[in-house]
Amino acid sequence: MNLKKYKTIVFDCDGVILDSNKIKTDAFRLATKNFGKEFSERLVNYHIKNGGVSRYKKFDYFIEKILDFDMDSNNKINKDILKKNLLENYSSFVVQELMTCKVAPKLKELKDSIPLSDWVVISGSDQNELRKVFENRNISHFFNLGIYGSPKDKYENINYLYSKIKTPALFIGDSKLDHLVASHFSMDFVFLSDWSEFSDLKSYAKKYKIPVKRNLSYLLEYLI
Repeated sequence: MNLKKYKTIVFDCDGVILDSNKIKTDAFRLATKNFGKEFSERLVNYHIKNGGVSRYKKFDYFIEKILDFDMDSNNKINKDILKKNLLENYSSFVVQELMTCKVAPKLKELKDSIPLSDWVVISGSDQNELRKVFENRNISHFFNLGIYGSPKDKYENINYLYSKIKTPALFIGDSKLDHLVASHFSMDFVFLSDWSEFSDLKSYAKKYKIPVKRNLSYLLEYLI
């Protein structure tokens, strides 16, 4: 793989740019702890198995499938209010932690090495939250095509940007969903493993012959 051939590089965020996967896992656990350990851990397991899916969809799953919230009942708990409270509890923890978590090593060096490529973030994280964090961490300027996240999913965001994405394009991710999205849009793909929570990453990568690197700094090898 020659990194210099790519005109566009698409980055996932959690586990790729930021060491934030565990932060998100802890946040789901904290946001739902009042519902009991069993329900909370069921959501955590669902979250880990569905890396890259937005918090909005995960809390919908929690309310409708795990809590078995009856949408047609006269239950006094309003689903929208419950979801709003869960999202607020989740976000208050996440934003604070994202301001201090590790940023991928050699991010600037990588950008300096391939200055002509367009960079864009396509994440399952909340878009407004992510833009705030990137601005605060002084890394938003690396991504000239923008920073995109939920409530739109990754497919929707790439569709929205598709006319601006020059080919060939490379998607750098850490989850099965990232690979599926890349394949859907005929992008090359590379896995980063150091911060990933995808337990089957190595076997999945072997099955589909996907290159695996530990973190972004190792992509500098593709410039040689």
